[in-house]
Amino acid sequence: EIRPVRDGSLAPTTLEVVIKNLTSSVLRDTLSWHVPAAWRVEPLKDYVEVPPDEIASLNVSISCSGRLFPVPNLELRLPYRGTIAQLMKPLKVRRKVVVHPAELAIEVDGKLETNEWAQAHVIRDFYAGSSDAIGDSTLVRVLFDRENLYFAFECSDDDVSHLVANQKERDGFAGDDDRVIFLLEPSGAEDLFFEISANPAGIISDRMIEICPFGTYVIHPEWDSSLKIATQITEVGWTLEVAVPLSDLGISPEKTHELGLNLARWHSKRRLFEAFQLPYRYNSDGLGILVLE
Repeated sequence: EIRPVRDGSLAPTTLEVVIKNLTSSVLRDTLSWHVPAAWRVEPLKDYVEVPPDEIASLNVSISCSGRLFPVPNLELRLPYRGTIAQLMKPLKVRRKVVVHPAELAIEVDGKLETNEWAQAHVIRDFYAGSSDAIGDSTLVRVLFDRENLYFAFECSDDDVSHLVANQKERDGFAGDDDRVIFLLEPSGAEDLFFEISANPAGIISDRMIEICPFGTYVIHPEWDSSLKIATQITEVGWTLEVAVPLSDLGISPEKTHELGLNLARWHSKRRLFEAFQLPYRYNSDGLGILVLE
């Protein structure tokens, strides 16, 4: 697992690849990396031979100078029931955000006052699975204090007359609305997520998601956060500020916390979904990391 801190880059990192042969045959193959343009992996190929029930390991050097997603994939062929099965294993990359306490009180009014957010961690790079470009039309600032976790979204748009905000009631559904989304996994709660979304009118949907065995999940729409939210539509887009009480997430402010995090934006006019971490899914391994220090 790799945890890059800076957006859009990763310094050369040594990664250990561990292979355990669970079959009754000797595993003999050449490991091959399928590497997107922004990534560099050395060596790209390496021969391995692993007897049954044994483990082999090898080291590779990995770096990235641009787009983090899609990630490199490792290809391995292994014996399976008298034939050869092909295994593709994606590199696990979890973006990491380290946030420090706010020095000034945050007034949730949607205006993004510069002095209030001066100490915030700024997230700039958002990824769309269907595009080779890194999105630069969404910027998110993150802060916290003893009571709340704060997010400020700055959503650029070249034609605000086409913003869609049909959802009028809390927890209503308007799937085509322009909206921002954040997914939070409290520390130590690998089977529990909180998902909150809001449209340009400041109407929210919030729900708890319980992860069940075998990859299924149950949605609890009755969960409501006591959050505060404000939005503003400007000539160049729309902004949103939200304060989520730490107590709603089961977090005590007295110690450092590490939460699972994903952030996303749906552009209705462009039919484009962009996310902080790809793929966007209800899975602990698929989340970035938010550290509250």
